[in-house]
Amino acid sequence: MQKQIDVLFEFCVERQLVINVSKTKVVVFEKCRSAAPEFTYRGTTIERVQSFRYLGLELHSTRGMVVAIDKLTVAGKKALFALRRRCNDLSITDPEVMCQLFDSLVRPVLSYACEVWTGCIGAKGLQQVEQVHRMFLRGILGVNKTTSTFAVLGEFGRYPLEYFWWQQTLKYYDRLRESTPDRLLYYAYQTQLQMLSVLNDNQQCWLRNVQLWLDDQGVGVLYINVKCAVASARASYLESTYGEQARARSNRLHTYQLMNASCTTESGYSYAHQSYLQAITNVQLRQSLSRFRCSNHRLEVECGRHAKPEKVSRKDRVCRLCPLGAVEDEDHLLLMCLAHHDIRRKFDQQLGKQLTPCSLLPELMHSANQKAVDLYLVSYLDNRCVLLKPTR
Repeated sequence: MQKQIDVLFEFCVERQLVINVSKTKVVVFEKCRSAAPEFTYRGTTIERVQSFRYLGLELHSTRGMVVAIDKLTVAGKKALFALRRRCNDLSITDPEVMCQLFDSLVRPVLSYACEVWTGCIGAKGLQQVEQVHRMFLRGILGVNKTTSTFAVLGEFGRYPLEYFWWQQTLKYYDRLRESTPDRLLYYAYQTQLQMLSVLNDNQQCWLRNVQLWLDDQGVGVLYINVKCAVASARASYLESTYGEQARARSNRLHTYQLMNASCTTESGYSYAHQSYLQAITNVQLRQSLSRFRCSNHRLEVECGRHAKPEKVSRKDRVCRLCPLGAVEDEDHLLLMCLAHHDIRRKFDQQLGKQLTPCSLLPELMHSANQKAVDLYLVSYLDNRCVLLKPTR
């Protein structure tokens, strides 16, 4: 390092350039801080610091990209809060418009230099930055932070931002591989190749993590089709959320997966921006339907999950308002509960169909008259609160 600094000094003297040593810093990247030798420029000691902000990215000597991710998360939250204030000032409540604004104003902040850090920070770091995205979507739906991430993203037909970050990273990887010796990128890539050749199997570097991710998607590293790689990752995400094994594994998302199952698409999934988000303009009504769809409600099937000191077994989370002895879930609430027979008949005409225990929940929730469905749901929930009040 000192030899390189001396070469830099000779270069500056030859071209009559001046370096401000007081603004020059040294960062030694290592696992823990050590007594590294001092570095000097023209006899003046260069200050050694723990971290340095280079091109907007905070690089820390011992914590790697962790500090940079913390800074990006804070900056993303500030951008999100500014977006919310602006939408409130302009009375913008359309979810589709708000998502477009997020992608234009907040996502670029969260994605700054993602080509560099996506392959370095691991799943935990990616989730930390992704939480800003989830916070934004939950705010639109009016659900709490314990609501399933799969359901929150599914309402908007959106994917985790990590797939966008990997897309950008793969494009950067392609540029690295195609760079020529007259560019610094070429030497950066050669350094990665050299590092990869000497590392043990348990040691990680940016290039190894990128190649491992490509292997997970079933894409070769010799010829990379970025669109195919990202599409494969998204398909795996859908399969892990809505596939048969996922339905059998997750009781909490069973109803949501059922409502979004579709036999009209080749993949079997209806993964798109839900129509009710545009059809219902009243924010309170829309959020009441969102909370119900995402299982962010007070039905026994959900309350029993959070009961203290021990959660109630699913089969014991029965409805307290009717003698059927059935689990009080969304299906029972809308189609079967005897305590709300009068309300159900009231909305038969508005919904354009007669609700019976044999009715299909997906058909009801995807009815063309979404506003009627929402009003029906609100009336039922209000009636449920009235009936349960004396027993509490």
